[in-house]
Amino acid sequence: MKFVLVGINSKYIHTNLAIRYLRALGRKETVIREYTINQKLDDIYGSLLEEEAQVYGFSTYIWNLDQVLQVASDLKKVRPQAKIVLGGPEVSFETEDLMEKNPQIDHVLLGEGEVSFPAYQEYCLGIREIHQVPNLVYREGQTLMRTQEAPLLDLEDLPDPYLEEEDLSNRIAYLESSRGCPFRCAFCLSSVLGPVRFVDQDRVFDQIRRLLSYRVKQIKFVDRTFNADEDKAFALMDFIQSLKLENFNFHFEATAHLMSQKMISYFKDTPKGLFQLELGIQSTNPETLKAIRRTMDFEKLTEVVEKIQGFGTTHQHVDLILGLPYEGLEEFEKSFNDSYSLGAEKIQVGFLKLLKGSHLRNKAQDYGLIYRDRPPYEILATPWLSAQEVQDLKIFEDMVDKFHNEQYFEKTNAYLMKALNLNPYQYFQSLAAYYKAQGHHLVHHQRKDLYGILYAYGENQGLKGKDLKAQVFLDYRLHNKGPLPAYLRDKAWTPLVKGDLHDFLHREEVQEALGLNRPKIKDLIKEVQVYRGPSHYLIFDYRKQDTEVIEMEEDHA
Repeated sequence: MKFVLVGINSKYIHTNLAIRYLRALGRKETVIREYTINQKLDDIYGSLLEEEAQVYGFSTYIWNLDQVLQVASDLKKVRPQAKIVLGGPEVSFETEDLMEKNPQIDHVLLGEGEVSFPAYQEYCLGIREIHQVPNLVYREGQTLMRTQEAPLLDLEDLPDPYLEEEDLSNRIAYLESSRGCPFRCAFCLSSVLGPVRFVDQDRVFDQIRRLLSYRVKQIKFVDRTFNADEDKAFALMDFIQSLKLENFNFHFEATAHLMSQKMISYFKDTPKGLFQLELGIQSTNPETLKAIRRTMDFEKLTEVVEKIQGFGTTHQHVDLILGLPYEGLEEFEKSFNDSYSLGAEKIQVGFLKLLKGSHLRNKAQDYGLIYRDRPPYEILATPWLSAQEVQDLKIFEDMVDKFHNEQYFEKTNAYLMKALNLNPYQYFQSLAAYYKAQGHHLVHHQRKDLYGILYAYGENQGLKGKDLKAQVFLDYRLHNKGPLPAYLRDKAWTPLVKGDLHDFLHREEVQEALGLNRPKIKDLIKEVQVYRGPSHYLIFDYRKQDTEVIEMEEDHA
């Protein structure tokens, strides 16, 4: 009997950890197949049809439920004898309602699939009765039945999800060193999934080594609170550092107020870019934090972010959620400005999703929260934010993501905020209003187009002059080689080309400024661009991951 476990990921670079766990636990007839939500459903259906499996198991989340249901429906019509079984957080709550509306679903495995999947396979093979499979919802005629709930898994029993060799080049691999969360945030499912449990660390170390041999692009830990146990966190980071990796990144979700001074200081001497931290803020409004049962010490969080930022070694993300109880535009403005002031590389602004099983979804009616019935159950309106305000904030969120989070416009953003006398929230709101008025929100833009849009926004706000052009020019040239667009060309700044550039790079003082000793000029010309201004040169050095610009007075060159 053939079992096919299906992951329909949100992007190609993502991998599905759940189906790999089940494959490792499953019988030899178990295979996994991965797709993305951007693929044609007919192609996914056709690929699975060719498998000729007797059991199709789908890993189900808010981002892929629609695709799963449609593909499963098609398969069931042409293979009525095949069993369709779903698992995952999206089907572990309100399960009977889902199955009543979708007769193509034969079975649903609730909660941790590692507990029930081996037993489910034995049922499919006739080795055990269906009522002996724990955590299962099944059909008995027209009636939906539930089997006995199993205890939470002892993570010491977890298999290695990556034992089977595979090529994961340029993809993100997900790992966990723990499950559960010490907190009970009202918007999160981790709050209802039990206490924190830890995976054996030696097993985690082995998985990291194995993933590196599979050529993954990045390893992301899905632990909800990576630093819930600092000793374990230190041991893991020490192991990672011992690998002496270059140009590689590990992502962790951490809680700032749990960080000791020892952990904060740890990041001072770590290799640049090796670690990436995601720190949840969600809101800085006290009434909101109380409603969502969120524990947050903003003073401590500020200390953590600013100190780590000052080390210059570790990329940091902070998260905000729009649409929470008691947070209108005024309160969100403060939350955003508070978060922006921390100086983290990214501010991830997301909209509240009322997840099945979460405390906030259960209390949605009490709070007057209006949200979409379909996944991802995103907020539409609240007593504190009108439907139109929520929709306009979608463009605001897009502006933060496009013009702040990618860090391609830092100099221009700083200049515009100061010149227009706007705080960060007001600036991105103003930019969003301009963006919408021009119809830009209805069109897909390449990154290079955004420089022109930002330049036009500045002019629209009355900033017509060399200062605006100079800042956009610096941002553009720092992140883009090749010819300048026409609107940024300026007679005051002349690019050195051919012989002039060759002679310039031969100068001893130039090579010293670039930190070079007798370089190969032919190779250097490909990585350096130089502009001559009225009194000094600008040297753009693209050899490093973060391009540097060096100013040099003319009499020194």
